[in-house]
Amino acid sequence: MDIAELDTVAEDDGIVVTLKDVTGEPMIATDTQQPLTLKVAGAFSDRYRAAQKRLTNKRIQATKRGAGDLDADAIEDNELALEAACIIEWPFVSGGQPFPISLTNWKALVQKQPQWQGQVWSAMHDHAGFFAPR
Repeated sequence: MDIAELDTVAEDDGIVVTLKDVTGEPMIATDTQQPLTLKVAGAFSDRYRAAQKRLTNKRIQATKRGAGDLDADAIEDNELALEAACIIEWPFVSGGQPFPISLTNWKALVQKQPQWQGQVWSAMHDHAGFFAPR
């Protein structure tokens, strides 16, 4: 097969994820009365790959400094960093001010709603969901 015939697999445009509460029901945004959603890129996206490369380089540098062992906190931080990197859009504000997408802010949200982490991670790795008809 000629490689020119192969399609490029990319998940950069993202998919919409409806956030759910701990019972599995869609959460409703208090300001719009609409389901609370995020737009998330997938693990085959440039965003994910760039974040993964940054984390790998950080780990290599830590190993060179003699801090080479991974612990549970570092693994969890890496997962949160990959998730934050893949979140394209979210509707959150804080005190009426924009609440930018960042690792720190994603951690703060996950502290309040821990089930969201699994929902975002699952969406990032639901490869068929990025290519199925919408």
